[in-house]
Amino acid sequence: MSNERVPQVDDVTFGESSIGMPPRRDLSVGEMVDGVVVSAGDGNVFVDIGAKSEGVIDAKEVTDADGNLTVSVGDALRACVVEVEPEIVLSYGIARANLDARRLQDAYEAALPVEGKVTGVNKGGLEVSLGGTRAFCPMSQIEAGYCEDPSIYLDQTLRFRIARYEQDGRNVVVSRRALLEEERAEQAAATREQLREGVDIDGVVKRLQPFGAFVDIGGVEGLLHVSEISHARVEDPAELLSVGQRVRVRVKKIERDPKRPDRERIGLSMRALLGDPWQQGASALQEGDRVSGTVVRIKPFGAFVELAPGVDGLLHISELADRRVAHPNDVVSVGQKVEATVLKVDLGAQRISLSLRERARDEHSDSADEAPAARGGRRGADDASPAPKKPDKPLNSMADKLRAALEKPPRTTAPRPAKSPRTTAPRPEKPNKR
Repeated sequence: MSNERVPQVDDVTFGESSIGMPPRRDLSVGEMVDGVVVSAGDGNVFVDIGAKSEGVIDAKEVTDADGNLTVSVGDALRACVVEVEPEIVLSYGIARANLDARRLQDAYEAALPVEGKVTGVNKGGLEVSLGGTRAFCPMSQIEAGYCEDPSIYLDQTLRFRIARYEQDGRNVVVSRRALLEEERAEQAAATREQLREGVDIDGVVKRLQPFGAFVDIGGVEGLLHVSEISHARVEDPAELLSVGQRVRVRVKKIERDPKRPDRERIGLSMRALLGDPWQQGASALQEGDRVSGTVVRIKPFGAFVELAPGVDGLLHISELADRRVAHPNDVVSVGQKVEATVLKVDLGAQRISLSLRERARDEHSDSADEAPAARGGRRGADDASPAPKKPDKPLNSMADKLRAALEKPPRTTAPRPAKSPRTTAPRPEKPNKR
């Protein structure tokens, strides 16, 4: 007879290899876990929860009024971790919210979470049923922050922690916020271990401010400044973002908050994930090109024109007109659409020089070239007398006025008659009085 050991039922592994359970991990008291029943006896029920050992549930929690077990091998269930040493003890009744007074008292004393169904909403908060026992969740304890609309939780089954248990269960107050804050703290610790500058991460927009948006990136909030949302100029973050929107961001900076050294400030960027606008929008520009754009900023030395999102060109004050300009505001204004000529492109320094003056000269040259052909077609080839030339535009600049003065024929005036010599009568001599 062979000495080879015959596998027993208890040797069969109901783990990740057979039913797709999560990998083995450490547990904490109060944690909700999913598992599969691997053994059910008279006193205990053993559940594979993907931990270092199986969890144990008191068989009384899964026994009906007739003394029959309500679970069998292979059944999936959800339970709460009550103890982790020396063995993993689970509580099925707390997770199912089949809670009597004794179990509620135990959950309160051990600070264990319980599941309850929201049965009503009032001005003060939520009405919750804990397996038949009425409880109340104050408005301030529904969410980690301010709850704008508690009615969204109506008829939902949520996890709570019993904050007050008095009068043998006649006065029960529960809190959901305490559990959310604990979960957030655990999530934040895990996020901080992997958080580095330059890492791309998904997040959810939590709050919008005029200067930017606060994004939750896994239990930790970072600031997405308004200047880091897009290459285009953004006046209000609400133009592109909304609360609850999922976004992909890059961690740009991590530093300690000087006001609160125990906290850190995290700078985020969506713009960093976009392509380089100077390579995409400015690489094709050449000197002499005619471009159009919008004036976005005005400085004493000139005006900046947005040619494409993230690409601005400079209209120097000397290139605004063919006359002396005291301030750029005298010629252009923010938001004005302009057409200009490219004077110089420096992709390395990310600078583009523009000119309105050259643009005006080009238009004047084009109109001068088209004028003779247009006049010849109107007057005919046998008409020798030239048509009088009219100015194309008002004479605004000093150069235009000087050119008009030179083109005028000299005035001819009649000669003035010569003046006749003036004759005067001799003055009479006065008598000499002696």
